[in-house]
Amino acid sequence: SGNAKDARSDLVEDSAATFSLTGATSPISFDLLGNPLSVASGGVSILIRDVNGQSQCRVLINSQGYVSEGSCS
Repeated sequence: SGNAKDARSDLVEDSAATFSLTGATSPISFDLLGNPLSVASGGVSILIRDVNGQSQCRVLINSQGYVSEGSCS
């Protein structure tokens, strides 16, 4: 059971967090090899913040699509 939105792996939503992008616009598109396309082709930084302002973490996606953890606080 569950809905189709829950089964998607290409969508992230969380009402307890805000997401902001640097180096791209939403949504981020990837080619079949996982490389970011268009504006995001130079790499992307995603800042995820707790809506209460208690914590934040940055996720980095490089030009080859490698995802890594940035700074967290």
